[in-house]
Amino acid sequence: ITSASSEAHAIACANLNVQGIIKKPVEPAIVLNELKKIIGTLCVSHLTGLFGPEYKDKVESLSIPVKRALEYVQRNLDGDVKRIDIKSYAHISPDYLSRIFHRECGITFKEYVMFCRINASKDLLLSRPGLKISTIARSVGMKDVNYFSRFFRKQTGFTPGEFREKHRRE
Repeated sequence: ITSASSEAHAIACANLNVQGIIKKPVEPAIVLNELKKIIGTLCVSHLTGLFGPEYKDKVESLSIPVKRALEYVQRNLDGDVKRIDIKSYAHISPDYLSRIFHRECGITFKEYVMFCRINASKDLLLSRPGLKISTIARSVGMKDVNYFSRFFRKQTGFTPGEFREKHRRE
């Protein structure tokens, strides 16, 4: 929040990776809305799976670009999510994002994307029993069903069909 509004000041802030500028005087509601945009809302089930039950403490310690990357992945899971796509959303370079993401989350960005895709596909397998596995794979952003099945098995120990059948019986 600032009373300065020069172009030089805005450039200096951008160079420092400032996430936004609010000119004074300001209403508290405007500040809250800007903070919500910066921090975003993150999917609890994914964060619990990633960080464990203490995910709230872990999320609070994450940098804003990493929080934005987590949010971007969850919002765009049905498409082709790449580090380069997050560049404008998180306001940092893809290489720097990879480094800080791995340091803060303990897994690579690519691993996180796949983790989210597999979790989303598990939900679909259980909630929509008549849905074809190929449709589920596409709906979580994976065009190659064989690759999806191999990765699903690697992460869960079951093929998608086995996973569905096992949970249907339970």
